[in-house]
This record gives sequence, structure tokens and C-alpha cells, in this order.
Amino acid sequence: QAVDGLTSVTTASNNDYLLIYSASTMRWHKILLSNLLGTPREAKRLGSALPALGVATALYTVPAGKNVENVSITVCNTSSSEAEAVVAVVPTGASFGATYYILDAVVKAKTTVTVSGLSLVAGDVIYVDSIDSAAVAYQAFGEVST
Repeated sequence: QAVDGLTSVTTASNNDYLLIYSASTMRWHKILLSNLLGTPREAKRLGSALPALGVATALYTVPAGKNVENVSITVCNTSSSEAEAVVAVVPTGASFGATYYILDAVVKAKTTVTVSGLSLVAGDVIYVDSIDSAAVAYQAFGEVST
């Protein structure tokens, strides 16, 4: 069957929908285009930090009403000696601590380590901490829902 007036949609709002009639069930079905296209996302740098020695630093907080997918956090030891690096994802209402560590590792001198594949929800906070060197740099990247 031909459909007249159907145009291309690249970004669907909450109100855009498609009505489909099923002859076998004799019913109309309303399908939200946002369900077909998925949630629009914007790839971006979430934050960067060079925390002071032994100071837990909030690298990024997920805003209310947002989710972040495909998060990767890069840890770069720029010093000439090894250093312990910590990365934690702390949920809303909780405090930074070992319970939420996703990385607690000794990073060799002049080496980069990446943690990837994380998904975050509104209120989650990425914390970073450099235990024995102030020369560890952190960067986070991800796709934020728009």
C-alpha cells in the first residue's frame, strides 16, 4: 500500500507517531517514532581533571533527566614513576568510597589506561583520585541523551 505525504524524519519529538492499521486484527496501532529511531545522543567530552595528590575530584555529574552511554575514562600517568589511580562511579545520594571503585590500579610511568563501556544514569558522579602522584590526568567521553 502506498502512503502519501510521508517524509523523512531524523529526530523525533515525543509527539511524533505513526498509525498502522492491522487488517488481521482490525486494529490501529500507534507507534512513537522516538521508539523506532532511538533516543538522540550527543557524543562529547564529559570532563577532564588533574587532581591534587590524594584529593577525590568529581570529574562529571550526569544531569537530571539524562543518561550517558558508551562512557570511556582515560587515565594518563604523565610522571616518570608509577602512580596509583582511582576511578569510581558513585550513584545519587552515596559518598565516594571503595564500594564504587571501577579502577584502582598502579599505572606505569608515561602510560595511559582506559576504562570503557560504561552506562550512567541521572545523578551518577564520576570521581577520580591520584593516590601517590599529582601527575595523573583523567578525561571522560560519552554519548549524552538529548
